[in-house]
Amino acid sequence: MKENRAPAPHYWRRRPVRRLVPRDLLASVDPVLLPSPMEAGKAFYKGMYGVLGFDFVKTVYRTLMATAIAAVIAIPLGIVLGASERL
Repeated sequence: MKENRAPAPHYWRRRPVRRLVPRDLLASVDPVLLPSPMEAGKAFYKGMYGVLGFDFVKTVYRTLMATAIAAVIAIPLGIVLGASERL
């Protein structure tokens, strides 16, 4: 049985993200300094299949390895320190 609900208030409806900077202000900026979002997305996509992509994967790998090493050291040390009545 389906319930009849009142419509959600206007602030709960999905709306696009409002622009943080007025369009008139952006129109005065040189496109070389501030490219359109489409051009920036294309450049990012193109770069991810080159050196940028390799460096990104390497950075993520190093970050995950550092987190794993820290966890392997810190978790047993925390357990030992927490169980010790002298410390």
